[in-house]
Amino acid sequence: MSSSEITSEHSTASVSDVRGVIATDLEDSEIISALEDAWFDNKRANDLAAMEDPLIEQIEKHLAAYKIRATRDRDLEKGKRKSVSMTYDGSALDELRRKVRDLDPSGELISQAGVTRRTGSHVSSARPHSKDGIGDRGVRDSGAR
Repeated sequence: MSSSEITSEHSTASVSDVRGVIATDLEDSEIISALEDAWFDNKRANDLAAMEDPLIEQIEKHLAAYKIRATRDRDLEKGKRKSVSMTYDGSALDELRRKVRDLDPSGELISQAGVTRRTGSHVSSARPHSKDGIGDRGVRDSGAR
C-alpha cells in the first residue's frame, strides 16, 4: 500500500497529504496517529456535518502537520530516535499555526492542540479568545454599578 492510500480510520486526509505539507522521518503509523488526533480535535471544535470535505481535509492535514512538527519531530531532534534527516524550523511551525487558524471556523483548534510554545526562557500556551465579551472571571463588564 502506498503512502497516498494510507489513511486513518476517521480523517479525510492521508499520510501523503501530511507528507506533502512537511518532511518528516516518522513512520506512517505515527502520522496516522496525528491524523486521528487532528480529526478528534476538529470534531470537538467544529460541526463537521456543516463543513465541506475539502475544508475538513485541509484542516486535518495541516493540524496533523502542526502537531507533528511541534512535538514528535522535536523529539527526533533531541535524539530520542536513532536517525533524523530533518531540522526544526520555527518559522515553518509559525506558518502551520497561521494556516490552521485561517482554516478553522471555530478559531479554537490551535489552543486545543495541547502544544506549548517556547520563546526564549518563556513558555506560553495559546488561549482561546472570548467571543462574547465575557472576562476571565466569567462576568460581563457592563459598566453599570
